[in-house]
Amino acid sequence: MKINELEELLGVSRATIRYYEDQGLVTPPRTENSYRDYGDEEARLFQKIIVLRKLGIGVPEIKDLIEDKAELHDVLEQNVDRLRAQQDEIAAAIEMCGELDAEAGDFDSIDPPKYLKSIYEAEENGKRFAEAKEISPRDLNLAVTLIGAMAGIAIPQNNIYSKHANSPIPADIRANKKEGDEYDTIGDVLKKGGKRKVFAIAAITLLAGFLLIHAVAFWGVLGFTVKSGFDNKKACIIPIRPNKSELAELITIDPEAAEVDLDWDGMFRFHTQGGLVLTLKHSEAGSWTDVYTEEIREKEGILFVTGDPSSEIVFHIICDGKGQKFSTKSNDSTYLNKEDNSYPCILEQAPLNKETTLYLYYTDDEAYETLNNYLPEDILKKDCPDGCYAVTIQDAK
Repeated sequence: MKINELEELLGVSRATIRYYEDQGLVTPPRTENSYRDYGDEEARLFQKIIVLRKLGIGVPEIKDLIEDKAELHDVLEQNVDRLRAQQDEIAAAIEMCGELDAEAGDFDSIDPPKYLKSIYEAEENGKRFAEAKEISPRDLNLAVTLIGAMAGIAIPQNNIYSKHANSPIPADIRANKKEGDEYDTIGDVLKKGGKRKVFAIAAITLLAGFLLIHAVAFWGVLGFTVKSGFDNKKACIIPIRPNKSELAELITIDPEAAEVDLDWDGMFRFHTQGGLVLTLKHSEAGSWTDVYTEEIREKEGILFVTGDPSSEIVFHIICDGKGQKFSTKSNDSTYLNKEDNSYPCILEQAPLNKETTLYLYYTDDEAYETLNNYLPEDILKKDCPDGCYAVTIQDAK
């Protein structure tokens, strides 16, 4: 049997037959030329499907019946419950139509407060009326576009819906008559209610959640990448505490790395654009005077300082597996027999776009209390007791 003969036998369109096949309800055999060949068995199955569809039973339920995943009695009973609910809704509307026809001569004479009150009281007593809510094409387009925007995806507007502005979706579009009225829009599903509404809302919620997570991840990664790019271009220095294996490797390159007190954040990792400028300053008459300056061309690496002003101060640079040392002898006798009169001033990441204090060597507790209250970049701006030393650092660029 060819499809045109099947159309005539069933009384439905070719689109409806194809739809049932697409849904996996019927799988007709094919000829050697790959044409569908409908037999009596397929025709009878189509007839059963059409009977159940005419009764309002959904395609998923029919598919379950065909695959023996559901009992006919259960499916029919559920459908009857749904039809009775619709019947109550229709009966209440018919009754109200009769009242309106008897009391209101024309549209202008309708008393809306009276009938709204009657409708709400009837609903409280268990009667049901049709919902007055409509989904406008513009609202639908806006929702879809916003979800797409959250996911970073540009979604064009639906021109067919847009032509109707804020009007409800036209009946021919809502019914999808070209497909034999078998395809429901999301609006139809949400309006009809029942299990399909629950599944539709759950699916929409899951989709929105997925798109939101996708958007957060996408924009988060993009933002992190952009931020990292900017951060990599900035000159900065940060205290580090190498683990045992890392420290052992540093000691192999520069044995004096073993002398660094890591508990006091004495080792730093730096990143610059033009290299480092290290300066040793001495406080005299309430101001700072440069004693020693060294410009280091390395743009990134590890830095630590050993020694003190009583003899010499040594700057250690480790970069690309190699170590360098730069020292200055101060031989300041005022620091003889003074232990632990120094501390690192940078305790977290700091920019190097301006001169910043890295280490401070103080003369006594009073000097320590005075200068310890200021940020590394502010110490050089303050009056300090004579005899203090400061190691400063800055990007050469």
